[in-house]
Amino acid sequence: MVFRLGSIPIRVRGLFLFMAVVLGARLQRPDLIAIWVGIVFVSVLAHELGHALVGRRFGLEPQIELHGMGGTTSWVNGREIGHARGIAISLAGPFAGFAIAAVIFASRRLGLQPHQPLALLALDLAFQINFWWGIFNLAPMLPLDGGNVMRGTLNLLTKGRGEKPARAISVLMGGVLLAYAALVGALWLGALGAFFTWANVQAYRQADTRSADAPLAQSIEMP
Repeated sequence: MVFRLGSIPIRVRGLFLFMAVVLGARLQRPDLIAIWVGIVFVSVLAHELGHALVGRRFGLEPQIELHGMGGTTSWVNGREIGHARGIAISLAGPFAGFAIAAVIFASRRLGLQPHQPLALLALDLAFQINFWWGIFNLAPMLPLDGGNVMRGTLNLLTKGRGEKPARAISVLMGGVLLAYAALVGALWLGALGAFFTWANVQAYRQADTRSADAPLAQSIEMP
């Protein structure tokens, strides 16, 4: 499925919807699974739009893809815009989700809640997904947003030599994620941890400490 929001092209892969259904299967009822899939779709899209809109503010041309691992905002004809702006773009995704969670929380405090049970459940799921997924994405592990922030900060502090340290920290964090997933029996989280660890080990081996890569010339990702 391909569509546009304003000037931003968006592609939704079938695997994205499949994974959303798989993760929502624990809800058992078809209507609840459908609500879950809809909320996941809107939440991940809002996250990626956070990246895209801030990137466009800095003169980049964004495009969004939702896939089996989450979402990716990439840049057509990407160019180097500096590490500080890169950090701002990375933070924009999680904070878009936090903004949605804050609106839901405020509406609860003000008593502005629907009385229909399914609507209440939808709001609760939306709050959990946007808040906790945002927290997870701020973990200092590439390719999560927190990993991009960590890499950008290290590049600022080391004058462009932060790639290898960022990859090393990401490998360590991947091991922590794997251990936690094994402890709680979270298979999908374990699969993410294994994939991230493997990807960062490969990237560490290829990294050149003499110069930083240009992460915004590639993409900003969310699993």
